[in-house]
Amino acid sequence: PVFCGNGVPKEWSENNMHKRFTDPATVAALNTAQDFLLHGVEPRKGLDELDRVLIRKMALRQDCGPTRAYTIGWERISLELLCATRLTLVAEPELDLLCPKPWSWNDQCTGAVFKWRQPISRENEEAVIASLRNTIHGLLGGYPTAVEEDQALLELPQLLHVREHSAVLLRMREKLLLRNALTLLQELEMGLDTAQYQAPTIPKWRAPLMLAPGEPLAEVHPLWSVPVNFGEGHEVSMEGYEGQPLERVVTSFSAKYDLSSADAVKLAAEAHHRMPADYAVPKLEVAFEVEVPGRGRRILAVYSGESVGDAVEAFCSHYGVPREAMPDLMASAEHRHAGRAMQRTLVEVPVRGEDGRERVLEVRQGDQHNLQARVEHFVAALLFPEDAVPQLLQAVKDRLPEVMGVATVPGLEGSGEPDLEIHIYKGDDPYEVAKAFCVTRELDEAQVLPKLMRALQAKMRSLQMKVPTDFFFTRNSLFGD
Repeated sequence: PVFCGNGVPKEWSENNMHKRFTDPATVAALNTAQDFLLHGVEPRKGLDELDRVLIRKMALRQDCGPTRAYTIGWERISLELLCATRLTLVAEPELDLLCPKPWSWNDQCTGAVFKWRQPISRENEEAVIASLRNTIHGLLGGYPTAVEEDQALLELPQLLHVREHSAVLLRMREKLLLRNALTLLQELEMGLDTAQYQAPTIPKWRAPLMLAPGEPLAEVHPLWSVPVNFGEGHEVSMEGYEGQPLERVVTSFSAKYDLSSADAVKLAAEAHHRMPADYAVPKLEVAFEVEVPGRGRRILAVYSGESVGDAVEAFCSHYGVPREAMPDLMASAEHRHAGRAMQRTLVEVPVRGEDGRERVLEVRQGDQHNLQARVEHFVAALLFPEDAVPQLLQAVKDRLPEVMGVATVPGLEGSGEPDLEIHIYKGDDPYEVAKAFCVTRELDEAQVLPKLMRALQAKMRSLQMKVPTDFFFTRNSLFGD
């Protein structure tokens, strides 16, 4: 840095500092240093905001793999090296999206959603390319000879000892590798316009502070707020932000303050009346029961606009699920979410609550075998009164095709159930039904699917139903049809 007459770096001057540095933690650290150097103000002890930012970056860096994988090869720059460089240069507002500030000192992130293989943003990717390019130019400039000089030496082997020849050859190959890396960076730069960036797809409510390009740092204000009075002068505001499902906010608030399901329904109704007119109605994508020690069976729900990771993190935080149980719960939620998204929709039932909220109960292939649970989970996740279950259940049954029969499958090893019942509807395809059944029940397809297929085919033939075998290479005939 260039120092001024008073011993303070020129970059730290009042007018220059904020032009060069924009991240809040960096500006705060520089202001603290400036106050100490100019005015003798002693900094606060312990970690500052910049330290916390670095801790979150280091937490995400673990996803990039070991440092030995940070390599430059002839055909590509390793994804691990690109990942680590992206995180080193990521701006704080983007970091707040990928790895929100922790709830406590024991956590490094709150609900991280970082995808280590994917670029973060165009600005970040441009900075990564520029940084790697400058590093490579610096490495090339550190060699005492050029590639052409090394080639000339190698063409005169009589002047070099065997070891010297090997050293020159290695040096030349290193320079050629670095030159080739510049070409790889140029190809990466040419793909900036078509690259899929992860930061723009993350809901903005995840970050407590957002900094748009060219805009000053500003606090994100809630879209709605409901004051909740607990008596004795204790009042807390329940707030919702852009992109947050109303039901997620109410469920989180209710879990935090141990409110009853009836109170949660009342809060949802009051929040709905305070919502902006253009509020985007969330769609319930997945909902299933999870046994929580000391809290009974609770509903883990994933709404549109949020990742499975966000939903699981929130659920575990709300209900005190042990951290060691999170990986299995995450795997189960991702399996259910991905599997259900692949199934076709059978019926949709529009639901309008007494509070005016309008939602859609969606029944997909696989849900029809346990409609009671599907409707109960929908009602619980979207905070409708429990007495709405029978009416909704009947509405779903009225819209589904005619039930032709029930196939019973005994003795499925590993299923945990001695008998499984599969409802057969008019027009069903046994392969589609069996595969969806495996997904919804999290059964091993390799072991269970053939047994389900045979049971379905046998039942359909006994009911004189046609078993389709005219597509997907007669997939139904693969199981003995």
